[in-house]
Amino acid sequence: MKIRFPLYGQFLAILVVNLLVLFLLPFIFFSTRSGLGWEALVYSPVGERVEAIAWLIRRQAQAAPESDWDKILAEFGKFYGVKFYIFDAQGKQVAGQRVVLPNAVLLKLARQHTQPPLPASLAPTAGKLPQGPGLLAPWGLHALAAAHRRFILRTSDPDCFWIGVRFPLRPRAQGPGTLLAASPNLWHTKLFLDFGHFFAGLALVLLLSLIIWWPFAFRITRALAELTGAAEKIAQGKFDIRLKASGGDEIGRLSESVNRMAEQLNTLVTGQKRFLGDIAHELCSPISRLQVALELLESANGASRQSTIKDIREDVEEMSNLVNELLAFSKAGIGGGSKERELVPVELEPLLAATIARTCPGSSVTLDVSQSLSALGDPLMLERAVANVLRNAARYAGQDGPISVSAAPAGKDVVITITDCGPGVPPEAIKLLGEPFFRPEPSRSRSSGGVGLGLAIVKTCIEGCQGTLSLRNHEPRGLQVEIRLKACGKVEALK
Repeated sequence: MKIRFPLYGQFLAILVVNLLVLFLLPFIFFSTRSGLGWEALVYSPVGERVEAIAWLIRRQAQAAPESDWDKILAEFGKFYGVKFYIFDAQGKQVAGQRVVLPNAVLLKLARQHTQPPLPASLAPTAGKLPQGPGLLAPWGLHALAAAHRRFILRTSDPDCFWIGVRFPLRPRAQGPGTLLAASPNLWHTKLFLDFGHFFAGLALVLLLSLIIWWPFAFRITRALAELTGAAEKIAQGKFDIRLKASGGDEIGRLSESVNRMAEQLNTLVTGQKRFLGDIAHELCSPISRLQVALELLESANGASRQSTIKDIREDVEEMSNLVNELLAFSKAGIGGGSKERELVPVELEPLLAATIARTCPGSSVTLDVSQSLSALGDPLMLERAVANVLRNAARYAGQDGPISVSAAPAGKDVVITITDCGPGVPPEAIKLLGEPFFRPEPSRSRSSGGVGLGLAIVKTCIEGCQGTLSLRNHEPRGLQVEIRLKACGKVEALK
């Protein structure tokens, strides 16, 4: 079973990991046995907090007799969570609870007091570090000065951290002393940082991160949940689902794409169902007439038999024409993709002239096209499209006036325009022209014309030639069909 991990959980997990990394990296760095991490800390500006504490202890110690130094160190140690000791330059304990120092600490004290003094040119003055050509970088100079004043090390017997800071004793002392702070766990002290405040700040950072990031994460997860629900409904065949596409980001554009996909799928599925219903309707009528005619043929004789046979022949021809139209529409749709059919330059004047002569032999048709004009397309598909348009024009408007056919360049395109002088179509029916089996006439009798596949075939063929088809009523009367194809100059120049 595959375990689901929601985005809410992922968001919280990433946030927690981010905060843990930010917290654990310094912890691991400063918890190494080698002490390098702690040395870096005590030499950094953070170590100046220890010097500031030493300065406070020094102020109180100078104002009090040496007999009160133990009490002063105990009070400071209680507040900061460590034990304070003062040693002189010879390693002798001056103040603080009696303690036996490990050899590593004694050696460190001895080395610190035997170090040469910091050169005057590099010594900090008035709290500032000198800068100039030939001097150390500010961080290197800071570390060098800190190395003369403070140190930190960790011992294993006892397991303890020892932090030392130079501590000026009374004038009679030989050299400066050292203030030592000892603690088994620096995380429980306030020497470097008040960890209570640190964890409070960490909690505040977490809270602010949640406040800032939560609306963003909530919006993303809610949008993805809506997209998932919409996809599931579309998979169930419910194409009426619509998402609220808000915002111009990727999620908003994805919602718009899902809406368009659902709308197109709804159109395709609805059109397919209507297409099958129209086919059934178109085939039922001649089949029913054939059944009636065959029954009459069984009982008829003489002249009535011949009349019945004639009706049967007409119904069979109607069914044959319908099947041929369906095959033509199917072939046009299969071969309409530009990836499956290679488009070539087609010279329009001879193609249009031949199509007019073959399709409209008894109709008045005018042709206006330049002999050198050519377009990119498939000759057979383009000829079939023009032939169907001319056939419709001759059928519905052949007696009302001449049919005009023209072709002219339009920028990078070529526009073929076919205009008749017929009655046109109702304005509300213009946008439906080109859909399979759609006919402006409400009746579907054989006397009213074809089966409504002519313009659907035209549209599919033109789209197969990477062109567009538009239809509009022509003023004062008639229907105008515009075919727009890509221009390709003279055919001779392309060969």
